[in-house]
Amino acid sequence: MHPFGNMDALGIADTVESDIKKMARQWRYAHRKSTRESRETAATETAALYLQANHALYFREEHKAMKDAHQQWMQLMQSWFLSIFEKQL
Repeated sequence: MHPFGNMDALGIADTVESDIKKMARQWRYAHRKSTRESRETAATETAALYLQANHALYFREEHKAMKDAHQQWMQLMQSWFLSIFEKQL
């Protein structure tokens, strides 16, 4: 969990991207013979767990705004996670 309170939006995005890519590299190392399906599943699980641990990233007062922010973070994190595997193809 990160203390994002004192960071600007760009700093938060850079930190989250770095964290997700680090987790993807660790996962890739542990699962060298992974399939595309298992990588996509891992990307979704990693993003979900990261958001669960860092609820402040998407918390909003309005329910729809919170849901939209959660979905946007999920998509970003999944693409960052999977980008680690695209480089090796």
